[in-house]
Amino acid sequence: MGAEIARWSVTEFRARIAARDISCVEAIRACLSALDAQGPALNCLARLEADAALTQAAACDARQTAFGVPMAHKDMFARSGWKQECGSRAMRGYVATRTATALTKLDAAGAIDLGRLAMGEFAIGASGHNNYLGTPRNPWHREHLAGGTSGGPAAAVAARLIPAALASDTGGSTRLPAAFCGIAGFKPSFGMIDTDGMFACSPTLDHVGIMARDAADIAQVFAALTGIEPPRPRDLRGTRVGIHRRYFLDGCAGDVLASFETALRLLESEGATLIEIDAPDIDAANPLAGLIIMVEAASHHRRRLTERAQDYLPETRARLATGFVYTGAEYRTALAARVHLLRRLGAHVFAHVDYLATPAAPRAAPRIDGADLPGGSGFAGFVGPIGQCARLFNMTGLPAIAVPFGFAANGMPLSIQFVARPEADAALLAFAAAFEAARGPYPTPDDRRPR
Repeated sequence: MGAEIARWSVTEFRARIAARDISCVEAIRACLSALDAQGPALNCLARLEADAALTQAAACDARQTAFGVPMAHKDMFARSGWKQECGSRAMRGYVATRTATALTKLDAAGAIDLGRLAMGEFAIGASGHNNYLGTPRNPWHREHLAGGTSGGPAAAVAARLIPAALASDTGGSTRLPAAFCGIAGFKPSFGMIDTDGMFACSPTLDHVGIMARDAADIAQVFAALTGIEPPRPRDLRGTRVGIHRRYFLDGCAGDVLASFETALRLLESEGATLIEIDAPDIDAANPLAGLIIMVEAASHHRRRLTERAQDYLPETRARLATGFVYTGAEYRTALAARVHLLRRLGAHVFAHVDYLATPAAPRAAPRIDGADLPGGSGFAGFVGPIGQCARLFNMTGLPAIAVPFGFAANGMPLSIQFVARPEADAALLAFAAAFEAARGPYPTPDDRRPR
């Protein structure tokens, strides 16, 4: 029964605890057991805080709080008195002295914090490799990446060890792992959820991300964090969905393109109107975002790199080194481009459509060893293009969600991404939930294994 409890959704946890079908303590014990039993094989677990979680659960039962949802979070969210190691030897043993604002909000809602989940070192790098703590593995096939620097949360949610988790999204690190692992991943509008107490990667691009199995579950976590209750999902009739083929589809794998076209046909069949659009000057968004990330990350790590360079993974040091190469003028130009990009999207996209649809990632999750990448060349040609569909919306701060849809030729999950205008987060979540209803239930790794 314990393993089955851990598979419940946010919606089911809330309903069962509110109805007193199960105590919050029983629910937390089930998820702790699932994480302890299966987390190591997926390399998704940094550490559990079982005693604190059970104490919090007992208080939840005493208050008869209805939320009571078990969650665990990427190991960059601070909680006073808990370790915050950010997937790095350079932070080994560091104990936080304050609690992240997002966690304070979840605490107030009655969510239960079970511990921390594995991540790419300091949330730097698109692949999620971590040769220090172990690279998180994809529950659909453990020889494949869970993806991005939030691979631990994505793997834990996809494997049904917890119903939801907080992650970060600086260049796609919530949406890309969600797409790779067949779950929903949401990046809200910039500033919608306070990043205070989340270890900074690139402060002008950092967003708190939410991972759960579907948009309805994400909406409930979003409401706990913001107080904004998304409207009930309605049908898709009358919605205008923009398609920007030149920027988002060029370079996508054939199976991604086929799945995306099938998703578009579903939207049309449900009454949505598809509108072909183009937005000039957005082509530079991906490299400019990379410049901003590296300059800001390098500045943030300058002192620690000087004192503890040997504790950083070589690939992280190499990435950070690029941030010291750019000039101040180049950085200022990149920052100024953000306003220009947002204006372009407003004038050429959201003046004509309600939502934008793109693939969430240009290909399915590759193998951890990179043997299935083109030419078997590893990750040299993977890291840049993988953010093509994601980074534009960090640059512009627009809300975006990855929703599972279809499968690649090798059986790994694929996803579609929906994007809305600034601060239309609640409407976007309702739209995504309506799309999921039209799509129907999406399998779990236990339901369907790759060929």
